[in-house]
Amino acid sequence: MLHLRVASATSGPTWGDRCVALDLELLDTFRGDGPERKGDHLHLIIRQSLVTRYTSRPAGAWWIVEQSLEPGSEYVAFCPTVATASLRGSCNVQPAAGLLADLRFARDAETRRLALPELLAGARAGCRTASYVAPGYIWERHRDAAMRDPATFDAIVSLVEEPACSPIARATLFDAVQSALGGESLPHRRRLVRAMFRLLEMPEAIDLHDNLVGVYLPSALGLTAGTKPLAVAAVFGSDAAARTAAASALRNYKGPSDASSLRVWIGLATHP
Repeated sequence: MLHLRVASATSGPTWGDRCVALDLELLDTFRGDGPERKGDHLHLIIRQSLVTRYTSRPAGAWWIVEQSLEPGSEYVAFCPTVATASLRGSCNVQPAAGLLADLRFARDAETRRLALPELLAGARAGCRTASYVAPGYIWERHRDAAMRDPATFDAIVSLVEEPACSPIARATLFDAVQSALGGESLPHRRRLVRAMFRLLEMPEAIDLHDNLVGVYLPSALGLTAGTKPLAVAAVFGSDAAARTAAASALRNYKGPSDASSLRVWIGLATHP
């Protein structure tokens, strides 16, 4: 991962895309060990697509929709190797703003070998402005332990429920967790379902509400084909307050997704 600043960019003729001679100053390296060092200048010629629609862009690392290449602009290159040659086409090059704090956080965690409690505490401290990088790093590092140990899973999922987290940080971790769960143990499923209901209560997580009601909760509860159904008691046990809060969230949901099966499941309605 390279933090780069454009020192100069000289464009050639344009025919649907353009060739650009780049002088990139290497400001920092976050992962990997290559021959380049801070302060080095990397000189390369790249082909930059001028397609502005993400759905239409061709393969490659450089698109005008993502990189203006104005002198002084800064980018982070996520590369399969640290060799300069990979910058020509196989890296994912993104504007640096919004990513640097998370990358420094992950590098510091690696250097200090932070345990999960310290890692989560640090993530919470920066969660308001976090990108997808920090939660992605936490899950990558602790995924195997979380899938073995419900207590580790619980600790990580608690970050999903943190109201202060940025929408992208919350969505990144939630997507990673629910995608990995599959048919795992009952404690894992129960914890994830309770987190989903907690998210449905939170105005801070409104971007997730429609998919929670329409997709994630019915699937996790076994209300759709392919998953063993979970009873209300299996999810909430004797925690009447959590059940009441979940019912209230379903009652108050006004979005376009069909909540009828969930309302029947929790006892707010009967089957038609």
